[in-house]
Amino acid sequence: MQSLKKKLLSGFAAFLVGLALTGGTALAHTMPFSETTLILEKGHGLHAEIRPGDPLSKVRDILGDVYQENVMDFGPFRRVIWNYYGSEFSAVTLTSNTSPTKQLTLHGYTLEEVSFHTPSGFSISTNYDKIKDKYGEATSQMITEDGLTSYIYSFSDRPAALVFEVDQENRVRKIHCRQEV
Repeated sequence: MQSLKKKLLSGFAAFLVGLALTGGTALAHTMPFSETTLILEKGHGLHAEIRPGDPLSKVRDILGDVYQENVMDFGPFRRVIWNYYGSEFSAVTLTSNTSPTKQLTLHGYTLEEVSFHTPSGFSISTNYDKIKDKYGEATSQMITEDGLTSYIYSFSDRPAALVFEVDQENRVRKIHCRQEV
């Protein structure tokens, strides 16, 4: 548990540093924040959408009660993670906030499965060139511990980023959305 907490804190710290470093620079890409919306096709032309800022209860309403909940406190913050078969949806609040977790605001997500796609149709296994062709070069990139390349798209109108982790075959393997607290 302590190792996981250290990884989460160091990853979150690196994300915040990246946001700070890119906050005052002009962005080369044209990706809008609306691309962080997740779409789940329900069949017969129906779909459900989840957006950062929605209450966590909306995630549960769409995906059901089959999640594992992890709650971690770090400093003055509490992070709640709902894990659905490897995909995570998280909220961050102050530890003094005693609201039920379902009422907390969706702060970010990590996708590792193919059910969801963005408004442009980007999902797990999408070729990264499609993303780059539509929106241009990422704000920044880095290599992850597991050898994937993270292409980070920061947004000029808010402290947030959409990250595509890409393998050596240029296929998206993970999609992350994070917002600064």
